[in-house]
Amino acid sequence: IEDLQLDSVKIVYPKAESVILFFHEKIQENFVYYLSVSHLQDKSRHVLNADLKFALPKKADALDMVINEILFRPKKNSYDYVELYNRSDKIIDLADLKLSNRKEEVLQAGSFLTENSTLVFPKEYVLISAHVNQVCEDYFCDENAVKINLKSMPSYPNDKGSVVLLNKTAEIIDEFSYTEKMHHVLIKNTEGISLERVHPDFLSQDESTWHSASFESGGGTPGYQNSQFREKVDSETTFQLSSQVFSPNNDGVEDVLEIRYHLPKEDFLCTIDVFNANGAKVKSLVNNVLLASQGQFSWDGSTDKAVLAPVGLYIIYIKAHHPTGEVLQLKLPCVLSY
Repeated sequence: IEDLQLDSVKIVYPKAESVILFFHEKIQENFVYYLSVSHLQDKSRHVLNADLKFALPKKADALDMVINEILFRPKKNSYDYVELYNRSDKIIDLADLKLSNRKEEVLQAGSFLTENSTLVFPKEYVLISAHVNQVCEDYFCDENAVKINLKSMPSYPNDKGSVVLLNKTAEIIDEFSYTEKMHHVLIKNTEGISLERVHPDFLSQDESTWHSASFESGGGTPGYQNSQFREKVDSETTFQLSSQVFSPNNDGVEDVLEIRYHLPKEDFLCTIDVFNANGAKVKSLVNNVLLASQGQFSWDGSTDKAVLAPVGLYIIYIKAHHPTGEVLQLKLPCVLSY
């Protein structure tokens, strides 16, 4: 926060709907300034009192702003929406960003989010739709979220598609390819149910990063923290379960079992399978996947037959081997409950 000395004010004619403020000091990039307006009257003697904030924004780089939620199969007489989240410490201008998609793998030009400068501060959400008011009638919307009515909303088909966020120089800020099959196995009709990012730091193209919005949230959380948000936990052990009991009923509480890992080095090849109490394999989670030094996988309670596994005890069997010959083998028990 910086202090500025106001030198003069210039009214912009002929409409006289805006003013230009001239300051004695130079405005610093990415600093927040507060402006207090009081006793300002229009021709009809309406009085305006307001406390505003402004800033000189910074250029958005990759993953500064992320795709945080998407509704691609809206309810009848409603509309798609995309939610963005500013996960950086930058103040970003939406006038410099474009929302796009891919058609047959070809990146489309997309549409600028707004013609006028619209600032998004760190940790703020942005709701984008062709009809934001209708979306906010169908779902609860946070009044503090930045809301953008986009006239040329990209097409997001019901079965599969991609959401791409670009900056004004056509660099990709974030991209997410979705399919309807990414929804929870319990959901037979995905109409009106959004896909939510469980944490803004997780990889966009990793399916385990995304989960169906909870039933309790009404199927979507446009403009505020996702119903399936989970805190990021750095495990000090090699592999660790987020909980020993989980209930994949899409109520927003322990719907997914996370398998988190923290390894002393990279380049482990990992296979993770789920077995029931009788020793039968019910789910192959990953097969010979190259691991980073830390990350996570998840099990949503589904089997390889795309049905929900029955209540009971399960064993998460993990085997990882390194090119040096080092082998890790673990059996982690968990309980699937309703």
